[in-house]
Amino acid sequence: MTTDKSLYGKGRAAALCIAIALVPVISTPPMMAQTESAILKLTAADGAEPSGGLIADSAGNLYGTANVGGVGQYGTVFEVSPPASGGAWTETTLHAFSGAPDGDWPVGPLLMDNSGNLYGVTNYGGEGFPYNYGTVFELSPPVVAGDPWTEAILHTFQGIPDGETPNGGLVMDSAGNLYGTTLWGGACKWGTVFELSPPATSGAVWTEKVLYRFRYTCNGTTYNDAASPMAGLVMDKDGALYGTTYNGGEPYDGTVFKLTPPAAGHTAWTEKILYTFTGGSDGERPVGSLVFNHGKLYGTAAYGANAACTNSLPGCGTIFELSPPSVAGDAWTETTLYSFTGGTDGEAPEGSVLFDEEGNLYATATGGGSTACGTIDASVGCGAVIKLTPPAAAGDSWTETTLYDFIPGGNGAVLPSNVVPGKSGRLYGTTYTGGDGSCSYNGNPGCGVVFAIIP
Repeated sequence: MTTDKSLYGKGRAAALCIAIALVPVISTPPMMAQTESAILKLTAADGAEPSGGLIADSAGNLYGTANVGGVGQYGTVFEVSPPASGGAWTETTLHAFSGAPDGDWPVGPLLMDNSGNLYGVTNYGGEGFPYNYGTVFELSPPVVAGDPWTEAILHTFQGIPDGETPNGGLVMDSAGNLYGTTLWGGACKWGTVFELSPPATSGAVWTEKVLYRFRYTCNGTTYNDAASPMAGLVMDKDGALYGTTYNGGEPYDGTVFKLTPPAAGHTAWTEKILYTFTGGSDGERPVGSLVFNHGKLYGTAAYGANAACTNSLPGCGTIFELSPPSVAGDAWTETTLYSFTGGTDGEAPEGSVLFDEEGNLYATATGGGSTACGTIDASVGCGAVIKLTPPAAAGDSWTETTLYDFIPGGNGAVLPSNVVPGKSGRLYGTTYTGGDGSCSYNGNPGCGVVFAIIP
């Protein structure tokens, strides 16, 4: 779930020098063979209002975070395990946060290393609570099955020096270093990109380094830099980092950026804005993480394009592709693969996309759809899961299919997360409300659900 958009300014200016190619997509009726099942209905004790999506291990267990709930109501990390044969899935609360010193309001997605350790961030809390600058945490599985998991705080943010409010997931390199973003803070208060390096001795302190401080404006000077990264990062084979920012660029509609590691003998990482959104047919305000596929970057813009939707910002949102230039140093090319309509396909996509082996793309819309669902970000719908099928010939239209259109009530109501793949073509995700329990969000009852889309 995004932060209240009233916190963000908005401006429009000159057109971009990067080419924008709009590719229309053929919409098809909803695919009725798909069904949805709420495999877990969260309660306040389990944790409530999950917004960061899920990850899966090789055994099919799912892991996620709940923003609130649990002991103390500071949020939880939970595991959902499939039944051995039929029956119900089993939920286990791996950790309930306490605000201080271990954090408050965990957001996903989580990251799992080869040893089964989980890494994530909390928006707030940590040492120095109630200053609420946020944390990076690690959860280690027990040696004996059934024993408690062990939590360690790897870093507590300090605000202006190194950032505040980490909001996206983490990425790990081959040396075990963690990389992430903070929404705010840093010297210019527009957010940061940070690195956490593990200690040489187990149990010792991790080392934090700020790789880049965004500076849309700083000390009275306007730089038109990227600003306010809400998502995590992706890394290429050369160690470069790529991400999105909700604000910044010129016009002030969000960006895609790249950070290149320092050359030999240097220490500074180099930032380059690969694309600045215009708020037109390309969309605006990217929220989700990027995905690499065959050397191209794919993502979503929460707003812009189709004007049928009137959220707190106009437009229904897009799915975009960024292609690298054939000549190093030239501009990347943006292609809008799909513009949401606010109909059965939904509106306001805020998660990352997913590719299957055939090249089909899956995405979620946090609002819109055919069923009224209360007031969430001024949207009247519960959201949807869609599929985009690539064209047979390059340059032709992608084909959109609505796999599931969410409805209010027990099986999940509002703000579905991005989906992850499971066995037999299933897709798994979470919704922010719906299900059972004593939770309520903007008039929509329920603490949230873990859902499966079943082909």
